[in-house]
Formats: sequence, structure tokens, C-alpha cells
Amino acid sequence: MPEYDDHITVRKARTLLMTRDYLFFGIMSQRFDWIFVDTELPFWGWVMLQPKHEESIDGKIYLNKRLLDKSPTSLAYVICHELLHILNRHASRKFDPTIDHNYFSAACDHTIEIFLRDNLPKLKPPDDYLIFEKAEKALGKTASVERVYEWLKDNEEITETPLYVLVGGIPVNPNEIEVNGVIDSSIEQVIKDYSEYIQIIANSVLEQCKQRETISGKMYEIIKELIKLEVPWDEILDNCIKTYVNVAGDDRTWKIPNKYFDPLGIVLPGVNQYDERVNTVIITVDSSGSISTKNLQQFSYIITENFKYVNKIIVMVHDVKIHDIREFTNAQDFKTYIETIGFKGRGGTSHEYVFKEIMKRINDNLDEISLVISLTDNYSDIRHQHAKYPFWKIVPYIILTNGAVLDNLPKEIKQIKIED
Repeated sequence: MPEYDDHITVRKARTLLMTRDYLFFGIMSQRFDWIFVDTELPFWGWVMLQPKHEESIDGKIYLNKRLLDKSPTSLAYVICHELLHILNRHASRKFDPTIDHNYFSAACDHTIEIFLRDNLPKLKPPDDYLIFEKAEKALGKTASVERVYEWLKDNEEITETPLYVLVGGIPVNPNEIEVNGVIDSSIEQVIKDYSEYIQIIANSVLEQCKQRETISGKMYEIIKELIKLEVPWDEILDNCIKTYVNVAGDDRTWKIPNKYFDPLGIVLPGVNQYDERVNTVIITVDSSGSISTKNLQQFSYIITENFKYVNKIIVMVHDVKIHDIREFTNAQDFKTYIETIGFKGRGGTSHEYVFKEIMKRINDNLDEISLVISLTDNYSDIRHQHAKYPFWKIVPYIILTNGAVLDNLPKEIKQIKIED
């Protein structure tokens, strides 16, 4: 247990963050150890992302020890501030050689402090808000980090700061990220992957808070906008596949929930010691659809790239009835098959028989199936069949659609819109 976890200020801050107004931030803060340090540096906290660190949950929030003498609301404020750096993905700009990190850091802090002031007004900073009044007056309350950054540079509104500054809550230490002046791409990729991972977790926590009515509608919409992933459909699919099948079958979220969230009834990924791969992905292909050759090539590439985590892929081609079921145990055979499927448009579509087959296979061997993906235009009875065959409550399920986007789907179902 990290030092000072029993300190009265820490305990009160943790309790405060687990109340209704702050529960999203409270749950997210449990992903990090809180480490208090003596420092003369002119800031209250920073985050060191350590996704591969064996002793930490997902990283560490370092806090100025002087916060222990402040109020619990101030400590909670600093925790929320650091989490917002992560949720805003400010760390992704750490490797951009074209920006002035002093100004960018100031712009990040400015936008975060306005968010906290206006949306969590009961939390108070240890000192004054880090808000540039002239910038807020000129740009308004909702200006992006980029706009604030450009304004600060143009107006020279910030004073000289130490060379050792924080960008996105992560220390900028050139010796850490550069070798002979070249950025270490492996570190850059780790931070990128970690940011995406945190966003997946944050989305799950947010939806759970909404379902349990522990977050206001206004705050839900604000955070939803903040953490949404604006990435191409193929990258979203790739991330989903990595999330669901890059672990052994026995590691799946619904089987071993994360112990930190058990008391709250929130299901998030757990960790297992076993490494046996028993993953099977089922892919249903709506043969009445009109998915383009380019989309098929992208899709097949994503699947084959992740084949090392999958023992078997089962392809089910259907319109109303199932016309073909094939199993693949190597990437090349699957890629050849999927790229040569012809969508000839054989009339109407139903998902009844294919979902019935999936349900049967899951009931026969639950531990084998890791993921189900449906390639479809959604112009069918798919919504009705979801209710009739709720396999998506048992295994992760992704709809990949090039047609209609279904609204009000159960939260367990992931829907990705294909865009050319």
C-alpha cells in the first residue's frame, strides 16, 4: 500500500471522489497509485504512465507532499486535474517537435481549470486557478487547447517557466524520450496504446455510472464528448479485437472482474495468470449487403494481423438461411477466402438462423468463443433477433455496418460504422 494512504486528508479525498457528483473521477482515480513526494518544483501533481509496471495498477499519480496540509477538496481537485490531462490525451503531443511545450502545457492547464471551475465548482484548487483571464475573455470558455496555445504564443501572456515542465501531466525529460536527438518510437507507441486503453476503460466506467444513475445527464454528456474516440473505423475495430482476444479465453472480463471495482458492481478487465490461447472468433457475413472490396481488404487485414491471438476463425455466410460455414486456423487461408467473397445480393436478410447457430455453439463450448463480429448493412430483423438470441450478454459482440446505424442498442453491443 502506498505511503500516506491512511492519512486523514487522503482518506477524505478518496471518500469525496466516490460520492455521486464525482464518482466517474473517483473510479478512474483507482486505476492509479497516489504517491506523495517532497519537491520544490512549482506544481502540485503529475502523472507517470506505467502500463507495464508490475507493482502499479495502471500508473502513478505523483503529488506534492504539501497537499497533505491542504483540504481534501484541494487534493481531490488535483487528482481530477491530472486525470483530465490523460482523458484529453495531452500526452500525445509530448513527442511533437513543432510545439513550444511551455506554452502547450499552460494551454492544457488553462482548459482543464476552466472545466473544473465550471463543472465541479465545489472542488477548489490549492492555490488560484491556472486560468489566463485575458485568454478566456478573448476566446471564451470552450476554446480548444490548440486555440489557447496559439493565442498564448501570439500574446506572450505567460512568464518564463523552468525548463522542466509538465505536458499532459507527464514530465517532459528529453533524455527520457530521445536518443541522439531522435524520439524513442517505442515510448511514443506505449503512450499512444495506453491512452487508447484508458479511453476504453473510461467509456466503460462512464456507461456504468449512467446505468446506475450515479452521474448527472449534463456531466455524462460533457465527459462522453471528452473521451470519445475520433479514429477511423478500421482502427476502432483493431482496438476492439485487441481488447477482446489478446488475452487467454479464461481472462475475459466477464469471467474475472477487476477486483478494484467489485464493490461498485462495475465489470472491467481482470488479470489471469494463465496463458493458454483458446480463442475463436465467429464472423457472420450478410451476403445481401454491399460492403466494398476496399472495406473487405481492410477488414481481412485487421483480422489476419490479430490471428496470432486467435486459434480459429469461423465464417458464417448467410442471407435468410446460412449458406456456408467455414473454419480457418491460419491467416493466409482466411485472408484469401474473405477477399474473394462475392456480395451478389441474394434478396432478403434475417439474422435468426445465424444467431441461433452462434447461441448453440456458445452453449456447447462457452470457453472457446472469444468474440463475434457481424458484417451487415443492418437492413434486417437483427434488432429483434438480438432480443431472441442474447449471446451478446455472454461474449463480446461487434456489429460492423456499412448501412443503417442502429440506435439504443444494449451497452454490451459495439457498433462500428464503415466509412470509405
